[in-house]
Amino acid sequence: MKWMPLYDKIIIELNNIQEQVSETGIRIIQDMSTNKYTVLEGTVIAVGQGRLLQSGEILPMTVQPGYKVKFSKLQGETFMDNNKEYTIISESNILAYEKGE
Repeated sequence: MKWMPLYDKIIIELNNIQEQVSETGIRIIQDMSTNKYTVLEGTVIAVGQGRLLQSGEILPMTVQPGYKVKFSKLQGETFMDNNKEYTIISESNILAYEKGE
């Protein structure tokens, strides 16, 4: 990933495609991003330095690359790079996280 977020921003690779197989063997791919109430899941790819406080200090980030996170679809800005979908959000918009291995 050549993009680096600023301050408290995070770049997340989206994992919002769900694939199901019907009883007849037909593969159904559902894009979960079309439901406005869906909580999306993704993997943190890059993080900024941290939140800039009024005092000029930088508060370090809680999440790090490799963490899986959940966040509301209504948060952030989405972009495509090398045929992959990414979202940039602020750390404060993350609802939950799971540490990477």
